[in-house]
Amino acid sequence: MALSKKVAFLSFLLVSFFVVSSILAQTSAGTQQTTGMSKPRLEGLKEFHEVLQPIWHMAYAEKDYQAIRDAVPAFKEKIELIQKVELPGFYREKKDDYEKKREALAKAVLDLEEKSKGTDNEALLKATGNLHTCYEQLVRVFAPRVKELESFHLVLYPLWHEALPSKDYKAIKASTPALQEKMDVLMKVELSDKSKEIAPKFTEKRKALKSSVDDLVRACSGKDNKKIEEKLDKMHTAYQKLDAVFEAE
Repeated sequence: MALSKKVAFLSFLLVSFFVVSSILAQTSAGTQQTTGMSKPRLEGLKEFHEVLQPIWHMAYAEKDYQAIRDAVPAFKEKIELIQKVELPGFYREKKDDYEKKREALAKAVLDLEEKSKGTDNEALLKATGNLHTCYEQLVRVFAPRVKELESFHLVLYPLWHEALPSKDYKAIKASTPALQEKMDVLMKVELSDKSKEIAPKFTEKRKALKSSVDDLVRACSGKDNKKIEEKLDKMHTAYQKLDAVFEAE
């Protein structure tokens, strides 16, 4: 009887060992699957950007109204693609914000189409600017920036899209105190723990932006307008490189 009890006890231990081992193995596999998960691609956003990029950086800047009008069918096609795609479960916490921003982009496309049928080119440009803003806001649902970088962009935006194209050097010079102020605040930002992977790049690109702001300020103290244009262009590029760091997050 004692021997039977020992055999039963040993059998119990063996079964328990295999059950626990199995559970641990499954847990480990699940953890690896979760931690190793990469962000799923959101179909439509890249395709929309491929249409938007030349319109925003060339047609809008050069006031090529016909090119903007010609791009409307492509914008409609890409927004339909975005609207058809179901948001992956990976982004479930961002679902409400995403759907709100997606709807805003869809309305911006419709507004651009409406303006493209008229003869008011200024209204067409305004609709294009709104379209670009709505797209940026949609993309940033998945790659949010620190608010200090957004504040810097609010000063840079009118310089790049209005003052520089119209060669309003007075406006550019007048903006330098605000640029310096926003840059000083941005230099004090510390990224959260969840953004620690991009921290080295952020620090590197932020330093480059600070240097470009200082260069523009020095250029604005003189009378060489070509140099002002050159330094503003370099500052804008430096901003874009810093902004792009968040896309890799």
